[in-house]
Amino acid sequence: MLNYFKNYPKHVFCILTNEFCERFSYYGMRAILVIYLWKEVGLEQKTATAIYHAFIVISYFMPIVGAIIADGWIGKCKTIISISIIYALGNIVMTISAIPFDGTCYIYGPIVGLILIAFGTGGIKPCVSSFGADQFSEDQKLQKESFFSFFYMAINIGSLLSTIITPTIRGDIFCFNDSCYALAFGIPAALMVFSIFVFIIGIKWYTNVPPGQSIITRLGGCVIKGMTRSISCRKRKTEEKKEHWLDYAEPDYDRQFISDVKDVIHVMWIFLPLPVFWALYDQQGSRWTLQATQMNGDLGSFVLQPDILQAINPLLIIVFLPLMESIVFPCFAKCGYPLKPLKRMSYGMLLAAASFIIAAGIQVLIDRDMPAPIASGEAKIRFINTSPCTTFVSKENNTLAPGGVASFDSSEYFIMKAGNLSFDVEWTGCAGSASTQKKFRLNFLGGKAYHVYLGNDVDAHLFEQTQLTQTDDIESIVRFYNSLNVPLDMVSMKTTKDQENEAHDIGRIDSYSVSKYEPIILANFYVRVSFNKTSTTLQLPTEVQSKNGAVYTIIIRNRTSEFPVSSSDAPNLDDLQLDMIQLTDIEPWSVNILLQIPQYVVITIGECLFSVTGLAFAYTQAPTSMKSFLSAIWLLTIAVGNLIVIIVAESDSSLKQVYEFLLFAGLMFLTTFIFAIMTLFYKYVDREESQRADGEATDGSTNDEKKLEIDSKGHHQTTKEREAEATTQNNFDSKDYDVTRL
Repeated sequence: MLNYFKNYPKHVFCILTNEFCERFSYYGMRAILVIYLWKEVGLEQKTATAIYHAFIVISYFMPIVGAIIADGWIGKCKTIISISIIYALGNIVMTISAIPFDGTCYIYGPIVGLILIAFGTGGIKPCVSSFGADQFSEDQKLQKESFFSFFYMAINIGSLLSTIITPTIRGDIFCFNDSCYALAFGIPAALMVFSIFVFIIGIKWYTNVPPGQSIITRLGGCVIKGMTRSISCRKRKTEEKKEHWLDYAEPDYDRQFISDVKDVIHVMWIFLPLPVFWALYDQQGSRWTLQATQMNGDLGSFVLQPDILQAINPLLIIVFLPLMESIVFPCFAKCGYPLKPLKRMSYGMLLAAASFIIAAGIQVLIDRDMPAPIASGEAKIRFINTSPCTTFVSKENNTLAPGGVASFDSSEYFIMKAGNLSFDVEWTGCAGSASTQKKFRLNFLGGKAYHVYLGNDVDAHLFEQTQLTQTDDIESIVRFYNSLNVPLDMVSMKTTKDQENEAHDIGRIDSYSVSKYEPIILANFYVRVSFNKTSTTLQLPTEVQSKNGAVYTIIIRNRTSEFPVSSSDAPNLDDLQLDMIQLTDIEPWSVNILLQIPQYVVITIGECLFSVTGLAFAYTQAPTSMKSFLSAIWLLTIAVGNLIVIIVAESDSSLKQVYEFLLFAGLMFLTTFIFAIMTLFYKYVDREESQRADGEATDGSTNDEKKLEIDSKGHHQTTKEREAEATTQNNFDSKDYDVTRL
């Protein structure tokens, strides 16, 4: 082992460290992006989803640009450094824009930051792995192969750690109110800056292959030349018709290159249905994460953040890939049912569709938790008794709560026709006091919910309940009702864990009035009050207990007598026994967040079958000179897939989330059917056998002879350089890479 690493290029570890930090930065930022755009910036969910996927579109389109810059202009090393600086600037912009300087985060900063990051991550994507392979000499074949294993490890460890750490920082550390997005974005930014410095450390030892003509630009020129000449010749009808339209690119391009382009187009034809898989796969970070915000993440000893579940995917990839390569696929082959690449991909697509059916089933359970919407001609009314008596409420001689509403308790919600309604209320059972009856006429607007507080001032106080559904993410909403006849000048909340940054100043609450709604995290809170701006505060003996998604009303009361404080002056706090009653207006989310695990497991298995196999298939079917181009086209299918999500998310359709999941599942099933038919007509090409046949037909020259090979355009490249490039590309197979993490 020591001898193995003795001649190992030490500067390669600068490249591996750079890749680890970059992947941590990218996936750490992306893990919390959609929740940040929605909760902090204030965008609608569909707009946040569209921006998230637009960012991915740009990220996976830019590798084509990065490859052209590196191969044709400034080389890989300079490309990595210069574009990484742009990348880091984008991270810094995201960090600064997440600081609410005036209490608000605006969209302009994130848009600029995301564009810079997308350009950076996409621009260096095609360069880093091949640049690392360039550092090995011909006699370091084993070391080069191990480099790709280390490279794959750096990618997956970076993405796994980041999707655990940044959501935890976002949810558990409080630096601005109840969040700390600036720190959650700042750590990826710091690692990206660090990655640049680490990469520069090895610059004097790097082996740099000089740039030449980009294969992408050359291929594009061949296609354009073939199309234009084909159309021109058909119009003139003066030239002999050729077998294929690309043949018209001769003599500008040699026959071998034209043949390679034909093979690439043949593979690209199979690629056409593939974007639909990515449309489903990349919704793990958007729609699935948003779904998790509507689930119960309280596991007792700790709270599972909704965006942390994305870590399941890279974790399972590390487990499933070796199992499939060493056990599953060989077992199928021994049973006489070998899984060819295109068949594996078809199964992967079916599993992606199945995962969205599971997601739709989970969404059905979530929707059952949601309160029914209120019709436009109806009102939703709840009676809350804030007196020491029992109250009976009747409407048109019909008692609404037959057993009455107990002291400091509430009735169920009643759905009534909206309008000016009359109620009879009776206060009874008060110690030392006779029963009291009174008639009230209150106005209720359609489509709204109301609380009617029945106090021992023998009056009814009407307030609208503006929060009609559960909250999202791991938080709840509370508002306070002051049942005293004196105002509370200060009401504040603080977690029992005494976290200074998780304090809420509710402010002044007038007598018989409600406060504003206040979002709070999943925790227990102390409540302190004071009167008439006195410096002395009183901590109430009971605690506010929150559950994610719930909406609460907290009633502050005095327990020393039947009646509220009678003086308008500041009362003596020692004479009071204030406490509070917590009522649940809307129940918390009940569907456990762990129920999302099966859909992650299914789509991850689908990814192993589809993504890794698909990339290996593309490389084995593509000519050696076109492997890097097909890598860029493969990444482009990811961009197109995310474009599909944007179109659906930004459509004007009021499609419910469960039906949207089913829509994508149905689209995937249809695409799989079409793909399966296309594969029936595909003929596999054995490149190794073709290369051996070509070798036997040559003049017998060996690889050790570094003679020049000259193509039809006069570009000179040594055989050694060509072998290094081919080895780099051929190592980019299913055992070394998970392309979705690149």
